[in-house]
Amino acid sequence: MGKIESNITICLENSSDTVSHSPATTMMQPGSKFCPLILVLMLLGGIAHCMVINLRRNGKPVLLVSFDGFRWDYLKRGLTPTFHSISVKGGSTKFIKPPFLTSTLPSHFSLVTGLHEESHGVTGSNMYDPHLNEFFTKNNNEEKWWSQRGQEPIWITNQRQGGSSGVIEFPGMGVAYGSRLPDHQYSRLDTSRSFQDLSDKAVELFANDHKVNFVALRFNEPDKTGHLHGPHSKKMNAAIAHCDKTMKHLIMRMREKNLFGKVNIIITSDHGMASTSRKRTIFAAKYLDRTAHPYFTSENNPLLGIWPHHAEHIDPLYRALKVAPHISVYKKADIPFRYHYRMNIRIAPIVALADKGWNLVGTKYDSLKLSDQ
Repeated sequence: MGKIESNITICLENSSDTVSHSPATTMMQPGSKFCPLILVLMLLGGIAHCMVINLRRNGKPVLLVSFDGFRWDYLKRGLTPTFHSISVKGGSTKFIKPPFLTSTLPSHFSLVTGLHEESHGVTGSNMYDPHLNEFFTKNNNEEKWWSQRGQEPIWITNQRQGGSSGVIEFPGMGVAYGSRLPDHQYSRLDTSRSFQDLSDKAVELFANDHKVNFVALRFNEPDKTGHLHGPHSKKMNAAIAHCDKTMKHLIMRMREKNLFGKVNIIITSDHGMASTSRKRTIFAAKYLDRTAHPYFTSENNPLLGIWPHHAEHIDPLYRALKVAPHISVYKKADIPFRYHYRMNIRIAPIVALADKGWNLVGTKYDSLKLSDQ
């Protein structure tokens, strides 16, 4: 392809510590390094800070592109000539570090708020809030879940400061923050719509409305293929190549609209993947039920939150689960500070984390959600 100007930067997942189900499915491992392709930024929050500085100081519009679940070494398979050209002629960084729970919702929300999970309050795709006494699932767009402490994503901040934002397929896009929604939002409810259609929509937003100075665009690959078939499958290679062709198409369309070089492009991801299997699954109930103390769980495999019905049962439930193999178990106050995953009421009194390559669920019923194809 032609010359790639230096206004494109890339950041992709930096280690296989993020998880996948082998031989086919995948999950994400908390605390793992991750290297999407973006400026010299060491934290996902730094990307949000960088975007704010760009919008304020040089006036160039920003296009944020996220390829969900794009692992760092996918770039080394010889399938990504477009990404390679961008990283050489544009810019890239060795790695960025994701938030602790490297799952699509909390990771992407850290990306666009600049906050750790304990600060922005989206502590998982499944959550329990003891103050609300309610459960959250990923399709919930109520502000109380996404703006626990008044925080907002960059597309709302941009609009409050006089800009105009477009959001395509991004977590939290359907939420009204202080009664504000994105000026333009677009979700691929029709699964027949291609990645090219989504790319064209992003370009059209810049081309047709000169007030638009920020667009966030997310593609659900290669995450979708990774969960179904694993990071080392032939189908994963096809998904990686498809992502590269998508980026090539996006750049081509920006050139056609005379936007290339006039819009700063940031390409990133939220997590990577590593192999695991349904055969390597720990069932927490096997150990917790020995105490006869009532509890319930919040499931974010490989992370499990245990909520005792009574505070006096925290210690016996903790001790019961502590003997389980292939997991680390913490009382909330003892969760390592470096995880930034304890200072929030939505984090359970007991938190258990599976070792790399292992699944952790509450019961065998919960394991039915796992795939092993």
